[in-house]
Amino acid sequence: MTFTGDFTLNHLYDFNNPASQPFGWWSDQTVTQANGLFSPHIQSGNVLGGQALRTVNNLPLFTLGAFAFVTTSVGISGADSGRFVQGIVDLSGHGYTGGDFVTWQFTAPPYDITHFENDVTGPITLMFLAFRETGHVPDAGGTSILLAVGFVVLFGCRRIALVRTRATPHRRQGIR
Repeated sequence: MTFTGDFTLNHLYDFNNPASQPFGWWSDQTVTQANGLFSPHIQSGNVLGGQALRTVNNLPLFTLGAFAFVTTSVGISGADSGRFVQGIVDLSGHGYTGGDFVTWQFTAPPYDITHFENDVTGPITLMFLAFRETGHVPDAGGTSILLAVGFVVLFGCRRIALVRTRATPHRRQGIR
């Protein structure tokens, strides 16, 4: 799912004491696209209510289309010119059985830490992603074919080397 809206960075947020203040606040976010497991229940134009983004304790809880997105951890990385913010989510609702890795993420509005005396608000694209880890990369047989071709080339080179060795007459050198 993809949302658009604004995010306000809290100029009082302290990375050394993240529990003291929220990192910022989401405005209402509007769905621009929903696909996959969300598409039958969430449509473009649905609104996700704004709330504070705390990074420790009282983590965000989102509800939309009878889904509940319970944030279990939040990570912030990158430079002041656009910090990447990501939350790991436990998803429930609509008979969802689990098994997917679910996350929300966005890039915060840029700011200058040397002149950050006031909150900064800017547009963001908030994304909720759900994907299943299958534990393997599907292979339609390409790896086996590549291995077989490698063995054929290796044995072919060995065969050519043996033929050349037998075809070359041995020279005897005399002792002087």
